Amino acid sequence: MVFNFSTQTIEERGYYYAEGISGFGAGILVYKDYRYFLLTAKHNITNHIYPEEWRTESPIWVPAHHQPNIQTEDSGDFVLGSFFMARRMWDIGAISSNEHPSIDASDVVLIEFADNIVMHAMRNLPPVFLDLNDQEGIMHKNGFFDRQVLVASGFPRNKNDYLHDEEPGSDHVHFQHNIDHVVGMYHNNEEGCLFMSYDPPVSHENLNGMSGGPVYSIYENDSGIKLAGITVSGGNNILRFIPSYMFVEAIDNYRDAPCTILDPASHLTDATTERPDKVLELACSLEDDTESCLERHRLL
Repeated sequence: MVFNFSTQTIEERGYYYAEGISGFGAGILVYKDYRYFLLTAKHNITNHIYPEEWRTESPIWVPAHHQPNIQTEDSGDFVLGSFFMARRMWDIGAISSNEHPSIDASDVVLIEFADNIVMHAMRNLPPVFLDLNDQEGIMHKNGFFDRQVLVASGFPRNKNDYLHDEEPGSDHVHFQHNIDHVVGMYHNNEEGCLFMSYDPPVSHENLNGMSGGPVYSIYENDSGIKLAGITVSGGNNILRFIPSYMFVEAIDNYRDAPCTILDPASHLTDATTERPDKVLELACSLEDDTESCLERHRLL
């Protein structure tokens, strides 16, 4: 996730601009209801987003590709379409099922992205995302068992610096994109759902920044990979996560969850009556191959 700020609004400056960026936390790009969202830990947002008076109109960006392909204009400025830009935050943790006394299932949110970024990327859709229009990729409660091998992935802070140019007048920021993976075994005991890592031992420093990233099962082929949950904390060779079965129903009913507006332009429409399928149909009608475009977006 990329958090950004500006000391001036669009009205004051005359155009959208981010003066500085930073980042902290991980997430899972998901597709549902003809839109892309980021499934992540709520504390990533509440702990690290800039104060409201400093935020830009879209204060959270996420690279549209697993390996960022940041396109640039002839002027050298990057194309905003290289990123998904946050529009709303759906607090699905507020309607999640908390079945365990030691797990805070409320620490999960869906960040909704703006439709215009999807339209910009029509010909170059993200190759890696989780399709949540069905639940084939979600591990349900009966899929967990003791000493099950699981993997956690994310972007630890100690491997992902934001380097600000120090030249006078420079506003360039260079950010890294180093993903890390931790393999271990699942244990469910009275202290909560614990994920014990293998050697070498994993410390809090190794895991700090991986919150919100996926925990998933592994098998001999891709069809056996299931989302088991999202990381929320870790250290001392233990990684804690919210199991997927606690929030899968809340994802299906995200429109019933409390909603926070991140982009003020979202006030121009009503979330309960929007038709993103019609927006995508219109965008696809401008493509040379309308049928192929619709198929890519699950509209056929």
